Parts: sequence; structure tokens; C-alpha cells
Amino acid sequence: MKPSDRRNTIRAFIAIPLPKNISLFLCKIQGEIRETGVRASWTQTDSLHLTLRFIGDTPKQDLVKIIRAMENTAFTCAPFTLFAQGVGVFFGKKKAGVIWSGAKGERALLKAVQTTLEKNLVREGLPADNRRFSPHFTLGRFKDRVAKKTLADMMQPFQRYRSDPCRIKLMVLYKSELMPGGAVHTPLFKAEFAGHPPGS
Repeated sequence: MKPSDRRNTIRAFIAIPLPKNISLFLCKIQGEIRETGVRASWTQTDSLHLTLRFIGDTPKQDLVKIIRAMENTAFTCAPFTLFAQGVGVFFGKKKAGVIWSGAKGERALLKAVQTTLEKNLVREGLPADNRRFSPHFTLGRFKDRVAKKTLADMMQPFQRYRSDPCRIKLMVLYKSELMPGGAVHTPLFKAEFAGHPPGS
């Protein structure tokens, strides 16, 4: 990418910021996993979030389209309740790369937000994201290959761990900057959910 392109582009994503009680719960899990000796690059507490849509490098002039899609989504989608529970890994136990905690609760309403947001972003001219939505909270990324049995033994005690439930009322557009100490996420726009759940 040319320097001029970098000046006119931001790395963007849309996510749900985590309430303090869920962040502290996930931080506690990170600390207990560290004690098992597993080496990972851990997500900082103030960077924990639930990604709805990773957009990537985006021309700054397209931000108005993203914001419009978020506003249209938030107008029709209702607030919902989530909590964190358990621990898992992506890429399978034989080739684990990402360690996460599951997003549980009113997942149907969460899915409605993600699906509506995706449709509205495509309607605004952004390319479609055809990856399956798998709601989770990223705890960290392994630095070393981890044996299957080590993973199973590490994850098993955490499966019944769950945070208190919390009401989710908004989503945020973030700018992500990759720094030597990890990614820095800066909020650019917030959209509060104003819809009503089905049957209400």
C-alpha cells in the first residue's frame, strides 16, 4: 500500500464493547490459564470485544456508508442480554491458534443484529462477508503449538465458568491500529439499539 493510501485509509471493524463485569470475568480466566503454563499473546482487558463485522482497510470517505448501515441496523434491532461461558479454541484441537470464551444468552437477537448489519453494509456497497458468524470473545493467540491433551486438560475446568448476564445496548465502529505492543482500538461511532424484540 502506498503511503498516500495509508493516510486515506483506516483499518476498521464493528463490535460490541464489553460491559465491565464480562471483561473482568474474561480477565480472570486469562489469569488462570496463564497459571497452567500455556504461552499466548493475551488480549488486553480494555481491548476485549465481540466482533460483529471485520471490515479491514477502508477508504475514509466510505465511513459515512458504514455509519449509515449501523444507524439503519440499530433503528430496527433490539437490545439483548449476553454472558460469557466456557473456553474453546479455533482451528481445531490439533492446530489451535485462538483461545476464546463463548458468547451465550439471547443469541437469536445477537444473530439478528449481525445479519441485519451485514445486509445493510452490502446495500451501502461494501463487499459481502460470507464467513459463518461464530460469536465469541477472543482471549488470546497461542505462541506455541499446544498438544491436544494439554488443550483438553486446560479447557475442561472452565466449561462451567460463566459470567453474570449483562444487557447489550449498542455497537461501535472502531479504528484498529497495529502497534508493537498489540492492536490499539479507537471508537469512531456508536449506534444504540432502538428496536423491539419479536412479540413485544
